Order: sequence, then structure tokens, then C-alpha cells
Amino acid sequence: ARALEVGQWLQWQQDEATVRGKLSWRSSVTENCIFVNRKGMKVAEMTLNEIAGLFRKEQAQVLEDMNTPVMDRALTAMLGALNDTKGGDAPA
Repeated sequence: ARALEVGQWLQWQQDEATVRGKLSWRSSVTENCIFVNRKGMKVAEMTLNEIAGLFRKEQAQVLEDMNTPVMDRALTAMLGALNDTKGGDAPA
């Protein structure tokens, strides 16, 4: 949890729901962290200990690609799918 940097996205389980939030602010004094959604609205406030507990229980994960534009992610996914289907019956 201490390795998280401002701007990184997390996904975690909260009250039977999956929540995504970007670490927007972290206090060096109180160790409180504020997470916001894509619109900049606050979705959660947690301490580093609470975040670490979610990681220990495997209820949270860091999302790697969230700062990449959605079109770039979509094109990358489509190219990956095409590469996965290449081969089969088609001649080389």
C-alpha cells in the first residue's frame, strides 16, 4: 500500500460491489488516502492500513492500464484477439 503513487488506479471489493478509484491524494501525516472516479468525484477515503488489509485479503488490485486512452486499449485488445485467432486453418 505504501508503494501506491498518486494517479494510480485501484479496484477493490466494498459492500458486495466492485469499486474503481484513482488515488488522488495521500496525507504524509495521517496516511489517509482519497480515491476519485473518472469524473473526479470522491468514491472512498481509506488509510494505508485499510488498503493493505484489502491487498492481504486479495480484495484489491492495482489497475495498470487505466491512464491509457480507451481507444488505445480497445485497439490493443482487438489486435491481441486477432493474433490469438491467427494460425488455425489459414495458410501461412
